[in-house]
Amino acid sequence: MEYQGIFNDWQVGITSFPHRSITPEAFNEARVVIYDNEALLPYGRNSQLPDRFKIINTETKKQFFSQKSPLVENDDNYKPPFFNQKDFEDKDYIIVTEGEWDCLSWISEGYTNAVSLPNGISCAEATFKREFKYLMQFKTIYVNFDADEPGQLGLEKVREIIPKYRLRTITFKLEGIKDANDALKAGFALKGFFDTADGVKMASVVHASEVPIEDIFAATPEGVRTGFSDFDNILGGLRPAEVTSVTGDTGCGKTTFVVNVAYNVAAATCEGVWITSQEMRIAKILQKMGSIILQKSLRDNVGNYEDMTVLEKIFKEKKIYVDPIGEQMTLKSVLESIDYGVHVHGIKFVVIEDLGYLGSSAVGDNERERLEFAVKLLHAKALETGVHILVIVHPTQSKDDRGFMGMANMKGSSGIKQYGDNVIILQRLDRAYPDVRQVHAFTRLEVRKNRAKGKEGELILDYHQDYDGYSTSLTSPEKMRQIVKEAKKST
Repeated sequence: MEYQGIFNDWQVGITSFPHRSITPEAFNEARVVIYDNEALLPYGRNSQLPDRFKIINTETKKQFFSQKSPLVENDDNYKPPFFNQKDFEDKDYIIVTEGEWDCLSWISEGYTNAVSLPNGISCAEATFKREFKYLMQFKTIYVNFDADEPGQLGLEKVREIIPKYRLRTITFKLEGIKDANDALKAGFALKGFFDTADGVKMASVVHASEVPIEDIFAATPEGVRTGFSDFDNILGGLRPAEVTSVTGDTGCGKTTFVVNVAYNVAAATCEGVWITSQEMRIAKILQKMGSIILQKSLRDNVGNYEDMTVLEKIFKEKKIYVDPIGEQMTLKSVLESIDYGVHVHGIKFVVIEDLGYLGSSAVGDNERERLEFAVKLLHAKALETGVHILVIVHPTQSKDDRGFMGMANMKGSSGIKQYGDNVIILQRLDRAYPDVRQVHAFTRLEVRKNRAKGKEGELILDYHQDYDGYSTSLTSPEKMRQIVKEAKKST
């Protein structure tokens, strides 16, 4: 339709009566003119003369665009902006609707910062992208599309364009009402819908008051006792959803210690324990555990029917699970096994030997990156499932095993420092002090990281060579150092 004639009619026209429950003031605010059964809706940016008009037959609801203004008629790239797109003085909010009648309904209710899509829901994505800079002037963008399937599909596309912190959505969820004009005609005040608009919530950002106060007070629970009292006094026990790294020089008894702890936990709590080892056959792991339980070496006790009966009964009673194919372990298989064990057997504690082998199947360009990736995923799995993971970490190679180890001596130490919760270092004192025989039966245990409690410290364990197990020593670290000092003086 020819532009100039429509422009002449529109320029002198004024709407002085309500239509579709929209006030005359709203029509005049948006410069909409209604003649008989035709509504002339101007499209243009800011204070310019309209670029073109949309003509809507108020009876048949048919609609079409006029020719473009002479100012833009030669612009083949021209696309219509939002209806009622203006340089609004108030930049606090803007409402975007699906159709012009809905836009005018909001204006009728006093919300003058309202615009609508030029061609219905089909152009939502393209219009939002094209007018993104215009929309981003406003602090909050309210999107009010129809409460039908096309409207909600269009809303999902808009969610991908507008930053979540600026977006609010208004959807009419009332029977027989799908848009703002329906609500206005039904006698509803639109203010109530505006005030209760839905924000886009991000799971990663919640108000502190939304966290149950009970969870806050219980955030650092007392851990399960390990059977080593001095160790528990420092660490606070094995807490849910944590990863504890156990390291030490080669042959210092790392596996013996974690197996000892695993049995003590299973015996004390009746909770499930799962042990996987790439280095040691599972029968050997259970032989080691059996020796600790009976406090006698099973290697020297083959065929003792009484002991076999006792141990068989204990293994049947306790929720101890093992991995008979540990030599095939990968990071993926271990994570899947933890999920299975948790949901099928109620496993709460996991023992993994060792991080180095697990890291070989992880993602990364070098060993350090692979180990860091493995620790990161183990920590994430602990948080997800609530299990406590004890993982053995071997030291980096050195010239000999003498001297006390530090965290820097662990393979993957950077990842463990960042993602691990607790770090335990074991040290055989016969290697640290080879000439002081009085301390050769001792193993020094040091807690070097304790994320939840923040408490670090050291203690002495008695190593029982006869059954290859540990117990808390009556000798304190201070007493041990005094023994060493006096022994060196005497030589």
